[in-house]
Amino acid sequence: KYWGVTMTMLHSAQIQPEVFFSKSNASLFQHEITNGNLKVSMLEKCVILLVMTEEICRSIQSDLASAVKLWGLDLNILSQGNFVDC
Repeated sequence: KYWGVTMTMLHSAQIQPEVFFSKSNASLFQHEITNGNLKVSMLEKCVILLVMTEEICRSIQSDLASAVKLWGLDLNILSQGNFVDC
């Protein structure tokens, strides 16, 4: 069950980052962290995998940064991201 959830979240962050890191989903994930149903380390892995493996549209850069801040992660995590015009 754990690995199924892990792989789904990682895959979702990679293929649809505009949805995964949207304000509404970022808030939902924060709510689940607060309730103890989700670990922030899972979301950190999603961000790291995205910035290390994918080109990221600049149009979602602000939502991505907002999500990272909301979850209490260091914004420097985004410094290696390959942001491109889409």
